[in-house]
Amino acid sequence: MTIPKTVDAQSADSTNSHSRSWAFQLGIGSNFTLTSFQGSTVGLLYRISEANAVRGGITLSGSTNDGTSLYAGAVHDTSASNMPGNSSSKSVNISFVIQYLWYGRPGGPLVFYGGTGPYLSYSYSRSSQLYNYLYSYYDTGSTIGYWSTNSYNSSSTQWGAGVAIAAGVEWPALSWLSLHADYTEGIQYHWGSNSSGQSNSSTYPNAVNSRSSNAGSTTGWTFSGQGVAFGLNAYF
Repeated sequence: MTIPKTVDAQSADSTNSHSRSWAFQLGIGSNFTLTSFQGSTVGLLYRISEANAVRGGITLSGSTNDGTSLYAGAVHDTSASNMPGNSSSKSVNISFVIQYLWYGRPGGPLVFYGGTGPYLSYSYSRSSQLYNYLYSYYDTGSTIGYWSTNSYNSSSTQWGAGVAIAAGVEWPALSWLSLHADYTEGIQYHWGSNSSGQSNSSTYPNAVNSRSSNAGSTTGWTFSGQGVAFGLNAYF
């Protein structure tokens, strides 16, 4: 949909009417650097009319790390050995928000607006670690070494669903550009699960290996106020 562009004697761009319907949303940070708006990796706005719009954003983040290690040790050469170890971690975070906006005074030099819509999130993390230690004990007149191997792992999954409410003001600087400031408050119900485990083994004579694990779940509410955020809409 194309919104008609109005022109007056003062300025051809001093209106909130835009010749384009779609816009990228970017945040304005310190020293006027451009950042993501509302934390969104990708933020878009669609002008349904001069009085209404829909905006949404998706935030993606994640990491993965893998490492290896080598443990070396010797006790009177009886336990001379190199023992491998490793560690790994993975995480991903996704959030999505979409809001329907109402503009209170279309066509004015400053346009006040409000909006609300669903706010969804998902996060997952997993980590594991295996490492070794060399110990020693005294037996029948000599010192003997033994290795202890330990491993740990944990994982967590979290979901969230709620609403985000926004209120702000927009200044249409150009036909293809507007500046705005708004405040967003979110409320979200979250639920998830977590688990962890560990195991231990040893070369110590008659040592008893062990293994344990536990699992649980969590639920709760989260309120998130992001303060006043400054941004721009770049129409295309």
